[in-house]
Amino acid sequence: MPRRICTDAAAISVRTMPPPDFTFEAKSLTSAQRDTFTSDAKLAYSTLDKIRGELEIPASELRLIVTDDLAASVREHQRNAEEHFSPERPYGVVAAKNLPQDDEWQRVVIVFHAAAWSGHVGGQDRFHALGLICHELAHPILERQRRAAGVLKGTDRPCTPTEFARSISRIGYDEYRADSMADIFLARTMSKTVEGVRSPAIMWDLDGPALVDGLRVLLSRLYPLLPDAVQTYREWRLTLDELWAEVINQSEGVVTGFAHARAHADAVEPPPPLLNADGIRDLPFVGLFLRDTMPPYLDAMRTGALLVPVGEFAAVDACVVVDGEGMLREIWRRLGLTFTEVDGQREFGIHVGEPLR
Repeated sequence: MPRRICTDAAAISVRTMPPPDFTFEAKSLTSAQRDTFTSDAKLAYSTLDKIRGELEIPASELRLIVTDDLAASVREHQRNAEEHFSPERPYGVVAAKNLPQDDEWQRVVIVFHAAAWSGHVGGQDRFHALGLICHELAHPILERQRRAAGVLKGTDRPCTPTEFARSISRIGYDEYRADSMADIFLARTMSKTVEGVRSPAIMWDLDGPALVDGLRVLLSRLYPLLPDAVQTYREWRLTLDELWAEVINQSEGVVTGFAHARAHADAVEPPPPLLNADGIRDLPFVGLFLRDTMPPYLDAMRTGALLVPVGEFAAVDACVVVDGEGMLREIWRRLGLTFTEVDGQREFGIHVGEPLR
């Protein structure tokens, strides 16, 4: 069943904490467009902050930056100046980025690309922009909850296959929850009228076919791309580092792409299928790598409450991560990749065999 947050609709107008700081670097925005962004962000923040307070999740100090050059602004505000950033992803192009300024996400800069506001004055485009704001404002809450629950300490980047599998599982889980929270907010603040009947508006209303088609394109590309990459390494035409980076990048793309689509599909009653959707269920990559490995992970993300109190989160996170890690390890095994890891030393070896075809 779709997962929901139980809060009073009156909470939409409640402001329990001061709003974030705003910085407008984008010269493309008019005064009216800046005002639209500011008012929408304050509205979304006040709603999410009430939920955060009710669940006793520590607050974050937020600074929202709207820029014409997303990549440059991200590079300017990320903690590790040498860390590579590109808005291009296997599932699309990102329009915003959360940048924690400390290990515990107490201070967070969120950079938004101005195109979502400079290219429109209202209507459908504003609907997407409002959803984007809410999605991005949800991430600091989710990250603060995880750290407050003691699940993660510090910001060490994943290194071993186990760490990558768990990290990707958590990334997908948070994308699912952030999109679900955005849909709940949109349904309470926006509406649609069909044949004279007014009802809450959700992302699936506008983007459902595009989300399914985006998954189809992504999964169509991955076979034979990933098995071919493994075979290319076996023929000495690709380094092991290059192969592993490609596998990690595409694995995160699959998990994140499904998390986005599944979250928006779950706002519909009954939720439409994705793995079994027309144009997807018969794809080779689905049949060989996903049909039996992904459902437990998706079920774990979708089971129970969307948000739980801090004291209950570690157990929920563990269930999601166990199923996500199992899914990814099996996908990697079918690609021909198995691993030897040294406990406590963050050392590992990759063994490459013939990929499943």
